[in-house]
Amino acid sequence: MLKLDLGYKGKLDPEINVIFNNIAQQLRGQFTQIVSVLSEPVKTNLDWWLSGPASRNTLASPFFHNYCVLHLVDELFKKNYDISEIIVDSFALNNFIKKYIHVHGKSIPIKFNEKRLKLYFKNLINPFIRIPLVLFQHIYRFRCAQKTNHLQKPIPKKPLTLIDVFVFPGYISKDRYYYGLWENLNSKQRETTFFVPTFSMTPVKEMVSAYEELRTADRNFLIKEDYLKISDLLYAIGHYLRLFKIKISPTIVLGVEISPLVKEELRSMRGFSSAVGGLLNYRFSKRIKEQKTKLRMVIDWFENQVVDKGWNAGFNKFYPDIPTIGCRGYIPSLQYLCSYPSKIEYNSGILPATISVIGKGFIDSTREFAAILNVENSPAFRFQHVWNESTAKPDSNYFTILVALSIMSEESFNILNLVNEYLKTIDSNNMRFWVKPHPAMSEKELRNGFDNKWPEEFIIIQGPSSEYIPRSDIMISGMSSICLESMSLGVPVIVVENLRGLSYNPIPEEVPQDLWRPCRTPNDIENEVEYYQNRSDEEINHHKEIALKIKEEYFEHQSL
Repeated sequence: MLKLDLGYKGKLDPEINVIFNNIAQQLRGQFTQIVSVLSEPVKTNLDWWLSGPASRNTLASPFFHNYCVLHLVDELFKKNYDISEIIVDSFALNNFIKKYIHVHGKSIPIKFNEKRLKLYFKNLINPFIRIPLVLFQHIYRFRCAQKTNHLQKPIPKKPLTLIDVFVFPGYISKDRYYYGLWENLNSKQRETTFFVPTFSMTPVKEMVSAYEELRTADRNFLIKEDYLKISDLLYAIGHYLRLFKIKISPTIVLGVEISPLVKEELRSMRGFSSAVGGLLNYRFSKRIKEQKTKLRMVIDWFENQVVDKGWNAGFNKFYPDIPTIGCRGYIPSLQYLCSYPSKIEYNSGILPATISVIGKGFIDSTREFAAILNVENSPAFRFQHVWNESTAKPDSNYFTILVALSIMSEESFNILNLVNEYLKTIDSNNMRFWVKPHPAMSEKELRNGFDNKWPEEFIIIQGPSSEYIPRSDIMISGMSSICLESMSLGVPVIVVENLRGLSYNPIPEEVPQDLWRPCRTPNDIENEVEYYQNRSDEEINHHKEIALKIKEEYFEHQSL
């Protein structure tokens, strides 16, 4: 008997997880079309585009997950799986599945992953907690910006180039997103180039010092809070109330109406903070236009999240004649749907005029849902080290496994737990495990978040990946650009797939499974490590040829 946990972060049986992700792979285009149909009547409404259902951001919105869940239940019914219980975390999903079960004459108990009354109460009081909290956070940022305003460098009265960037502890003034760009600008270009920071994961107690660091950095920073007003913040906070006015067209899936799924998410507080950030980006462009700031070019770190949609909608409206570029400087998973723009998003003015990718191999896939997009190749700034000749190599005294963790803590701990279970089954005397946390996660957070006793074999390392990849024999990771980065240097990769819903494999479909393998269990890791550990010279040479092709296809060399 199969217990089916269909919650957004519910853990599925490995066999069911494979079926679920195969379904998700097949439904990407169909789902994008459904979102386009839902968007058509409200395509001029920015609040809609900054909502979860319209965003197609599978990391933040459960809409695509739930859409795939409906088809998973349908598939399991067709294959006559014996389901003993279904667990959900959504009232709308509960009602849909009840109707679907009734239509098919089945009798399966449906339970919530927490008490129904508790869930209802939590949804009811959430706005009264989240809205004041977000309001306080932004008012405090305004105050911190005001306190440090006297440190701001003068803004030249010349056309500026604005570059959107995220900052977080360890990378406040230090560059993580456009590595090498500033260094390659001449003095004249530097004078008029300003990075526009968005804070992420920065504690309240560090906010003043963060603003001070930005204003006194070698690079130029333009602080949004210097231009925004309290009225802009109130407008952004009003997003939650305006969502209630949006009318959702009836949409039938598998014979049942799914618009309640959309309405439920619109009325929840999911994604509220990001939407506020997106609307503040929109109003920022309006305010600098009012101050008659001249612009030469605007660059967005482009993941097509709601903050990007607000940024691009604003500059497209208030600076319609200025080139806007979306820098897609990372390697997206196919299931990270928002990073594959749609035609209706383009027509609605919420995308940059040009999208730049880091290798020619990404051009066609970026246009998957919108052939009209202007996609160009540009230097892979963050990954230029793959073209450098390196004398570094693995230590012959060890078989070194680099465990590279992602920004998603849940995925990172899943990877660590799997590797830890694998470690218990082997003789690790000649093995070395380097654990590289994402820069946003401290060593303390990593150790505290790990459920088990920290293995002495796990050596935490810090610093750029370029220092460790060439010295590793193999890498284990998940949803991270480092996977393809590693393969381009000839280091094989084991990609740990997520068992809690969608898997975010970052390897492009066109790359053959020679230098990489997927895994779900400790036994999978053991088998793949053994394979790569015992490769023949012929296989190693073949893998080097593949590595060179990956480098040429997906990492554009920066010309001097």
